[in-house]
Amino acid sequence: MKRITVVQCLPALHSGGVERGTLETARALVQRGHRSIIVSAGGRLQAQCEAEGSEHFKCDIGEKSLLILRSIHKFREFLKELQPDIVHARSRLPAWSALFAMRGLEHSPKFVTSVHGLNSPGFYSGVMLRGEKIICVSDTVKKHVLSHWPRTDEKKILVITPGIDPAEFPPALKVDEQWRRDFFRDYPRLQGGKLLLLPARATRLKGHATALNLLLALRREFGDVRLCCLGAKQESRENYRLELEKQAEHLGLPRDEICCSPLNPLY
Repeated sequence: MKRITVVQCLPALHSGGVERGTLETARALVQRGHRSIIVSAGGRLQAQCEAEGSEHFKCDIGEKSLLILRSIHKFREFLKELQPDIVHARSRLPAWSALFAMRGLEHSPKFVTSVHGLNSPGFYSGVMLRGEKIICVSDTVKKHVLSHWPRTDEKKILVITPGIDPAEFPPALKVDEQWRRDFFRDYPRLQGGKLLLLPARATRLKGHATALNLLLALRREFGDVRLCCLGAKQESRENYRLELEKQAEHLGLPRDEICCSPLNPLY
């Protein structure tokens, strides 16, 4: 089997589905004897990336300012020396950066993109359809792509749905009692009945409004059920949190039994 070099590029390595998918792909490449490199501005998951055998090249290719021109030049010099087999872009600005960085290289790597969500239609998002292969994370995303970019060659699209490693997320997991004590110490308002947990960042796409309606239905059937929106409290999204609180009030849900908390990596 030929050993190949794969570069994955994304804005940063903090947390989220894109980041997890990037690390899982990187881990699989390393396990199969390939060279895996992640290009990003770094973040708390960088240590895990390197511990699992991948390399990390720090370059802010998701920087939303004119300074990105400097990052693109740095990225181009890196690719020129590395001569990778595949460059895999996982979001829009890194995809644009990769296209500009690869322009005119003597060694031209294969360009792959992953569309992780329902990107806004238009020229800027259209960069994700320039890959020689286009990975869509669901049939819904594929339909969105073909609806808004109808000239896209459907033969280039692969639907690869994200999965869950049962070894890392066992369905029959029994929560450690010390963990439970620590959790309810931090979130005392959630003690009592059954707990509905929604771990997701603060955006409508993640379904917090649906979770509130589900909570209402569960309380009608089972009585005391409480909700923790883990990750829905972000400084930059305070208006969104207030919007959820107003919806909860409108539904008649007890305010003190709903918690919007920061994303704590310990949980």
